[in-house]
Amino acid sequence: METDRKAWYMCHILFSIALIMVSIYIIIDSLKMSIPLIEKGQATILDMPGLSPMICSLLLIILSLVVIVSAWRSGGTLKHLASPEVRKALIGREAIVVYKVFALLLLYVYLLWPFLPYWASTFLFMVVFMLSFRVFSWKTILISISTALLLMVIFGNLFGINLPK
Repeated sequence: METDRKAWYMCHILFSIALIMVSIYIIIDSLKMSIPLIEKGQATILDMPGLSPMICSLLLIILSLVVIVSAWRSGGTLKHLASPEVRKALIGREAIVVYKVFALLLLYVYLLWPFLPYWASTFLFMVVFMLSFRVFSWKTILISISTALLLMVIFGNLFGINLPK
């Protein structure tokens, strides 16, 4: 049982490393998207479209580092990488939830954003997310519409931040 727990902590370390790598990619991509707008005078550092993804990515890096330290202190090391317990953990119920979340996020970023307005892609993402986790109801639709519109109003209108188009 102790080996299972240490293997699971090792999975926490690997997952956190993956999150850090994705966060670094998002920061670089946000800068690539925002710097030309700043150079043209169409945005400033405070209202560039990449600001909020960069802030979220920096927070994700910090929190991932906290998870790595916590998992390491709990006995997770990379020496468990090839153990049967790790393979079992990677196909377990918790791992399947993680895979589902990542698949839905990829759908959102690469299939919805490029083709739909921000509010529509966010609404569809939330509805599909809740459907896939079997928590869909009429309240889901209200929450999804409210979230998409509030994000658009707060960031797009109130703070004047350019949202993805």
